[in-house]
Amino acid sequence: MEARERPRLERTEKSELAFYCTYFGMTILGSLILLRLPEARPGHYLEQSTSRIVQSIGKISVVGFILLLYGRPLAEFGLGKPRLVPFLVSLFGLAIVWVACQLGITAPLVGALWANGFRGLPWLGSAFSVGFGTNLFELSVAALSTLLAAFYEELAYRGLLTTRFAEISESKWIGVLVPGVFFSLAHLYQGIAAIPGHLIFGCATGWLFLKYRQVWALALAHFAVNFFLLVHLYLQYRP
Repeated sequence: MEARERPRLERTEKSELAFYCTYFGMTILGSLILLRLPEARPGHYLEQSTSRIVQSIGKISVVGFILLLYGRPLAEFGLGKPRLVPFLVSLFGLAIVWVACQLGITAPLVGALWANGFRGLPWLGSAFSVGFGTNLFELSVAALSTLLAAFYEELAYRGLLTTRFAEISESKWIGVLVPGVFFSLAHLYQGIAAIPGHLIFGCATGWLFLKYRQVWALALAHFAVNFFLLVHLYLQYRP
């Protein structure tokens, strides 16, 4: 008996997932390369922030083009009308998750690595070195860079990946976990100790996305959490 041909939709979905795995795999590879680069030197942070702005705009354009190719309402990918309640819930929820991850996971892990003689193990990359901006202009450029990066990450990992992995697998758990893993590994440039916290953070934002379908709210909340950290480091390292 002749084997029945598989539905075209299934083949298309497999190709789609293979493309996403390749695309975000390259992002992870780039993160690994950044991890091994020398630490940033003071005065070079403005350069880094400007470069990240250009990169984020390019990445947002690519993901936006992919979303348009689906020919579906953008609200299905979380780009509907912004709502206040999801933003507030996301802001406080992500802030609590992030602080808990830093105090309960990242900091103890870093301490354990140092205490056990793994001081040569990279755990903070160039993005977290002392080369932070030394004036308000550089801080403002860094804030714009952080905002665009947060929007790209929420659009790509939640709006696109969470939506499609949940739809194709018919499982919300896979839709949350797989993009969460991609998201955490993409932050390898911050060091190995940063991975567990980013995994939990990524899964938390994925769950909030499936609940509210609001990329805008998540992006603003993500930016707010990162910006508070940015200001803290600016105040700590300024001359």
